[in-house]
Amino acid sequence: MRNCSPHRTICEVLREINDMHQGDTQVDIDTRAKVRESVDMAKRMDRKLKEYNKEYDADWWEANKDYEADLERRLATDYIAMDDEEISDVVRAIPSMGGREIGRYLREWAASIPDGREIIELGVWLGAGTAQMALGVKRSGANVIVHGYDRFRAGSSQVVKARIQGINLEQGQDTEPVVTGMMKAAGLLDYVAFTIGEIGDRPYLGWPIGMYVDDACKREQHFIRALRTFGPKWVAGETIVVLMDYWYFERKPGVRGLRFQHDWMSDHAGCFEVLNERMPGVSAAAFRYLGGEPWEE
Repeated sequence: MRNCSPHRTICEVLREINDMHQGDTQVDIDTRAKVRESVDMAKRMDRKLKEYNKEYDADWWEANKDYEADLERRLATDYIAMDDEEISDVVRAIPSMGGREIGRYLREWAASIPDGREIIELGVWLGAGTAQMALGVKRSGANVIVHGYDRFRAGSSQVVKARIQGINLEQGQDTEPVVTGMMKAAGLLDYVAFTIGEIGDRPYLGWPIGMYVDDACKREQHFIRALRTFGPKWVAGETIVVLMDYWYFERKPGVRGLRFQHDWMSDHAGCFEVLNERMPGVSAAAFRYLGGEPWEE
């Protein structure tokens, strides 16, 4: 379900439906099967329709002679603001649960982080978002590291999501070597570092944090624990905070605890400036930290 343009597509909607049905009930299983069938049909229809263009004066469909050029222009928007040579096939192929879909934002924000800062990413999975931010750092030339924290163990749902996107994993597999291998193949290993384990198990002793991306701590206990670990190193007026699950509760309204990120940010709105309240195709929102110690309240 690749995001081929900055505009909402049928496949993006189907992806959201798929994400809403990641449980083990028969309804979830049947829905995922229907979504896979629908995606295949949508892609086949898309390929066929792109070959044709309406000639209104003739009142019928004729082959579009500019089909290849039109397709190239449409796909190019997926990586807006970056030159083609900066994004390798390796980066394009990394399975994603949101990082690639908002890649143009992650790249631009990462490229704006000044020397002597770290970018903290909580929840790496297979490194789609990590790679996008590393590309931004590489482009800027700043002395910045993208530091990813994760258990790096493949869960059952992650195995399924990876397989759909072309990567075969086994349940319980150590994914850190997989991520490191892809970063190396993409020429981005010098811009990243990884810590394996539970987020917040140890104090953060790194550089001031210029960008903070949370794609792991949906609920109160883990969210606050992470804030108390990393928040003291945020820089007032500078640190960009990206919450990948900010609107996730809308996808699963019956699941308790998923509103906590949203409600906590609303309660502490005076400490943040909104940069992007609804990022396209995902549940994310982005803010700039303005100051204060809201994690201590």
